[in-house]
Amino acid sequence: MSAGARAVSSFEIEDVFVIQSNCSIPRDFNQIEPRNDGLFAHTVSADPECLWQVRTTPDGASLYVLRYFVNAVARLMKPGFEPTEEPPTDEDSLAVLQFKLAVDYRCPADAVEDQEAIGAFSKNVCFHAWPFIREEIHSACARLRLPRLTLPMLKPDTKSLPEQSSDAAQDGGQGPTETV
Repeated sequence: MSAGARAVSSFEIEDVFVIQSNCSIPRDFNQIEPRNDGLFAHTVSADPECLWQVRTTPDGASLYVLRYFVNAVARLMKPGFEPTEEPPTDEDSLAVLQFKLAVDYRCPADAVEDQEAIGAFSKNVCFHAWPFIREEIHSACARLRLPRLTLPMLKPDTKSLPEQSSDAAQDGGQGPTETV
């Protein structure tokens, strides 16, 4: 059985939640001023680090949880911004929205030892977190009085995932770190 198949058969999603957020607009932002409505850039990547936890259920049983992290950045561009080959900078951006999400998976105790499966499964983490990332960005735009950015659906054949997310999957990340 392949590493990916072992992971898919062993891991079951437990929770997805924001652990860090940083959103900013200029202090002199004028919400009536013309903007590049709809012109934005975004990146999403799986963090190479993951960890595992042992939790105790109400009936006293041990529950093993593998936690991955996903980094997401969206930028609403300033009026007059013209896309180039270079990634946009903070100076090009009217707003910068950054989030880190934790994605927890229940798994059997022996699954935390399978580094190959953990690395292969990191490809799935961005897909599982994607609806939550879309909602966080959409909500943050509303609170910042920005045009609502609706990120497109993420599809397996899309190029929306940057190379670093596949690199983390290929090298297996740094492997899980235990916390109890």
